[in-house]
Amino acid sequence: MKKIICALIVALVESVAHCGPIANLDYIHTLIADRWNITIPFNRNITNINAAANMKYLLTTIDGANENEVITLIDDVTLSETIKIEKVLTIDLNGFKVTANAKKAFEVYADATFTNGTIEALNRCVDTREAVELTLDTVTLIADSYISAYGTPQPLTIGGYDNGTKVTVIDSNISARDGYAIIVFVQTELTATNSTFNGYNV
Repeated sequence: MKKIICALIVALVESVAHCGPIANLDYIHTLIADRWNITIPFNRNITNINAAANMKYLLTTIDGANENEVITLIDDVTLSETIKIEKVLTIDLNGFKVTANAKKAFEVYADATFTNGTIEALNRCVDTREAVELTLDTVTLIADSYISAYGTPQPLTIGGYDNGTKVTVIDSNISARDGYAIIVFVQTELTATNSTFNGYNV
């Protein structure tokens, strides 16, 4: 019986993640709660169908998203691996937190925007790997502690090999208590407004 219930829950949640307007979100979540007393994180005010509540669905929605779409979190997410952004996307953290139990949270290979939330990683929260345009808007990046296996913390890392990366930081905070808030390896245009950088140096 438990296997059947679990299979149904998986099928219903996957329909929410992939079917968009076809899925009646209120019905699905009410059904699961009433029949099995199981609550799945759900915000009915989110109209964006690309919504992610955990690492699996964050990976799935990013992989399945089209260029220029918005991915919206509906709960805190814990990562055990780095997520690669390889198409133009906006990640709306929606007031939630991504915690990466890995060296990096996000590697960025295409233009990307992160908004409204917190990203914490063991060494690098956001690491650009190409000449991209990156925007951080109302975001907190945290990589505070030195871990010998990963080296000095550097929550915002502008890396790769190509010059020309453009970074815009708005109303954001970047914290590297035992490291560098921002470290740059290529020629970069950085614009920061009403933001705070904490660390040894920038």
